[in-house]
Order: sequence, then C-alpha cells, then structure tokens
Amino acid sequence: MKLRVYIDPGKNGCGVSVFVEKSLLAARYVKSIGGAIHPLFEVVGEVEKYLACVLADEDFDVVIELPQVYEAAHQKGDQQDLINLAVVVGGLARGINRPVSFVLPRDWKGQVPKEITQQRAKEVLDDSEFEAVVLPAASLAHNVWDAVAMGLHFAGRIK
Repeated sequence: MKLRVYIDPGKNGCGVSVFVEKSLLAARYVKSIGGAIHPLFEVVGEVEKYLACVLADEDFDVVIELPQVYEAAHQKGDQQDLINLAVVVGGLARGINRPVSFVLPRDWKGQVPKEITQQRAKEVLDDSEFEAVVLPAASLAHNVWDAVAMGLHFAGRIK
C-alpha cells in the first residue's frame, strides 16, 4: 500500500493531505505552536510530528508545492513571503527524511483560482474522504483544500 503526502506550505502552517493510492486518507492544517530556534522552523517541526504520529512506520513519499514567482501583473501579497516559504520548503524536505518531490502551482492547477480548485476537490470526494478533511478557521481552509486538490490532481481525479 503506497502512501503519498501532499503539502501546501505556509510560514505559519501547512495544508497536509495523505493519500493511499488514489483515495484521500486524511487532510488537515498543521500549524506552528512555537518552540523552534526560528519561527519559520516551527511549522516544519509540527509537520514532522504530525506525519510521525499519523504514518508512524508506513512507507510514504512526499510532494511539496514550491513557491513560484509570477510576472509583476499577477503578483499577490508581499513577495518577501516567497523567500520565507522557500525556507519552510527546504526545512520540510530535509526534516521529513523521505523521498520528496516538488511541484510548481502552475504544473498542477495552472491559473485556476483557489475557489474553483476547492470546489472541484469537494465535488469528487466521497463521503468517507470528505469526513477525513479536518478544517481550520475559514481563513486558513484554502491551505487544506490546496493539499487535497494537489493529491486529487496527481491521482487523475481532477484537472
């Protein structure tokens, strides 16, 4: 049974989904709770703990979304955040100690807005998969849905 973890990284928390073959097993937001040497590594440690708890000794690999620089006309938010995200992604890749691959947003969702990606994911989940999604506050839920949609995309269940 091959497990794959998909991570939508953030500097304060990450959307994490776990798939077995093409089915969603679990999804949630893993947030920083403090205690690391640097705030950007807090989320890394929490994701590591979550995966160790949920997957224990299971064999799994990981797909992490890389930050992507957009043309000036398509940029949103503070571009400095991309550097912070890159630090988190590097920490995750190093700390998880499993095979890791990286994917750019354009390679799995193109320019599709988050709302549409989220809706597509919700439409294809069966009842047990939908129940496996643990959502944080509404303002953070898009992180979980991105991790779920990424897994569904690579499972061939959504475009």
